[in-house]
Amino acid sequence: MIPHGDHNHYIKVQTKGYEVALKNKIPALKSNYQPGAFDEKTVLAKVDQLLAESRNVYKDDPIKQRQIELALGQFTENMKKLATNSTAGYLATLDLFDKQYIHIDESVKPVETSALDKKYQALIDKINTLDTDSYGLPKKDLLVRLQEAKLAKDEAGLEAVESQLQALQDFNDRTGDTTVEYIKYFYEHVNDGRLSDELRNKVANLTFTLYQSQSFRKAVDLNKLFPSIYQTKQEVEEALKNQPATAKVNETVLDKETVDNQSAKQAIYEFLKDLYPNLKKEEHVNHVSKEEVENLLSKANQLLEQIQEEGIRQSLAEEVENLKAATNKADADLDEVNSQVKDVLTRIASALQQEKENAEQDPQTLVLYQKLYDILISLHSYLESNNGSDADFDKVDALLDQLSAKSKDKAALLKLTKAILVLNHQIQSKASSSKETSPATNAEANGDNTSVENQPNVATESNSDTASDENKPSNTRDSKPAELASEKETTESTTSTGNQENPAQ
Repeated sequence: MIPHGDHNHYIKVQTKGYEVALKNKIPALKSNYQPGAFDEKTVLAKVDQLLAESRNVYKDDPIKQRQIELALGQFTENMKKLATNSTAGYLATLDLFDKQYIHIDESVKPVETSALDKKYQALIDKINTLDTDSYGLPKKDLLVRLQEAKLAKDEAGLEAVESQLQALQDFNDRTGDTTVEYIKYFYEHVNDGRLSDELRNKVANLTFTLYQSQSFRKAVDLNKLFPSIYQTKQEVEEALKNQPATAKVNETVLDKETVDNQSAKQAIYEFLKDLYPNLKKEEHVNHVSKEEVENLLSKANQLLEQIQEEGIRQSLAEEVENLKAATNKADADLDEVNSQVKDVLTRIASALQQEKENAEQDPQTLVLYQKLYDILISLHSYLESNNGSDADFDKVDALLDQLSAKSKDKAALLKLTKAILVLNHQIQSKASSSKETSPATNAEANGDNTSVENQPNVATESNSDTASDENKPSNTRDSKPAELASEKETTESTTSTGNQENPAQ
């Protein structure tokens, strides 16, 4: 078997004489557990004694001697990997092995193994096989649980360990598929009234984390998370069996968090429904009242009246009206509407803050920002119309980002002017070298009929031309290209702006 991601590959291997060797192989030593201390040196000394005696007994039978050495070697390897018995238990096993295969005593009969002992040994073997420590389940802890259940003859205790190991095996073999199955299970039960608020929150948080992992939104160490996943599912199953249903279901992270403008719960449903076409959508439970949402909508309308920019005010007002209509629907998802109303309120507050900052901003700086912004936007339009290179697009976008970040810093804008004009010149030079008509030439040849969109060298002609734009928000983009101007005019204009120490009153 070769593990490969979420599955395994199996390769058949043929070895000459394999069946004969297997038939004559001495069975692996199985030690019945006895409580007590463990001393490895004492057990190893007994193994060495048996090996020495077997070499003398079977000096004329090398095949038999080899079988004994293999059996004792496997016993030693397993013990060193994980000691599962006490010194007394191991020595008793070795004494029995001696009488069965070395100093053979015909009166000694094989010990009858009970069903409980068989299950115990099978689980010991499974613990040895699985890398449980990587999944947050130390082998020693699992072993203690097994030993306690064995001594108490507690079949339920053994079955609990068996269930956990089987779940771990599935998780190890098919991590992705099994994780999605857990997401589905938790999604289907997160709103069950039999879950306590504490357990519901635990389920919701775990579901959201697993969803983020499987939708590649967040890196999660699923191995370390396995014990919590398994334990939570066990707690849910127990609650479904024994707990009474409650009338109210508390709000969880799945209701509060949003993913792509929808609740996390809705996002998880969309994620699962393609994999499970028959998945029933979790019945929605509103955690806010209609009155609460209407109060927020009323507040939004009051704040909208304070926005001066008509376009922004109208756009936000339309959103508020749509949300008002959604609130009045019979099956309204008030939690979702409430979330969207809060988002609109945040944007209204942001717009008001921006208008306040623009009103307080130095008019000279605003004019300079607008000039530089117009140049970059026209350069972008020129590149789009003339199949500009990705490198040039990246340069323009980078300068736009810098411009936005420095929109209120006159000194920084003046420094940025040089970089913008250099890029403008570079693009103009490329246009000339490729026999494209430059914007300046176009302007001379065609006059007012020149298409502004195809010209890279652009700026406003003077400060007065953009003075009327001083009330525009500094972070909004004018969709119209600016008028043509030479680099000299642009430089003189921006330098003049920089030299005016006192803003215009």
